[in-house]
Amino acid sequence: MLGKLIKHEWKSVYKVGSILLLAMLAVTVIGCVVLQMPWLKDLFAGESNLGDVQEVILVFTLMISFMLYIFLLVGITYGILIYLGVHFYKTMYTEQGYLTNTLPVTPHQLLISKTLVSGIWYVLIEVAVIVSIIALVCSFVAGLGTTEGYTLAEALEMIWSEFALVFESEFKGTMIHFMIYMVVAMLVSPFAAMLMIFGALTIGQLSRKHKAAMGILAYFGISIVNMIISMIISMVYSVSLVASSINDPYAVNEMDMMGIYDASMIIVIVMAVVLYFISHYILSKKLNME
Repeated sequence: MLGKLIKHEWKSVYKVGSILLLAMLAVTVIGCVVLQMPWLKDLFAGESNLGDVQEVILVFTLMISFMLYIFLLVGITYGILIYLGVHFYKTMYTEQGYLTNTLPVTPHQLLISKTLVSGIWYVLIEVAVIVSIIALVCSFVAGLGTTEGYTLAEALEMIWSEFALVFESEFKGTMIHFMIYMVVAMLVSPFAAMLMIFGALTIGQLSRKHKAAMGILAYFGISIVNMIISMIISMVYSVSLVASSINDPYAVNEMDMMGIYDASMIIVIVMAVVLYFISHYILSKKLNME
């Protein structure tokens, strides 16, 4: 039955997710083509035949386009979250939810199917955003790199080396640690985010009136708690760093930023698991569809 639930859930949300992915693909392709234009290379190389006014207009247009691209990334990322949250609420706690909750399935199966499908779509959107950014950076470097006498591969290798050097010196970590963290975050965070949204909306069902509004307030409350815990973790690391400096003033102490990131990730996972079981308990014992 779980497989049927997952299949049905996928059919319910794939259209909106696909539209967002196609929009990201279209914008990325257009951006890559524009960044490969010869006139753009000439403009940055100072060899453009355009007049001063035309160059100003062109640069201004590029800046506006870049800002719109950033807004698009943010809009798609948060848009899929909002859509998945609204879809969960509609299919679980509105009139449509009456049918969902009368199906011969367990609360575990409902939560797992919705979390799994929603998390996968969030992962796909995250990957699409990262691929889009990498594609545009590569197009930009490929289009302008020849002005400095290096190839695309050489330019990307140089950028990566500089990034790794700055990261290891400023964040007191290794690129391997950072890459592992990013992979784990990309695979785990979307599902944790879905569980937090679903858990908050489910907690809102405990209210007699304005259940949706209470669910939204619960989500902001959970986010604030998560933020406070992260701040406490950062403060603990900062205090330990100051204490080490007092004990040994001549020692070179650096804040372990990766340690803070790892601790924050663990907190997010723990909160997501707790909210899952809270949601299951409410669905099993406290759900009131009146």
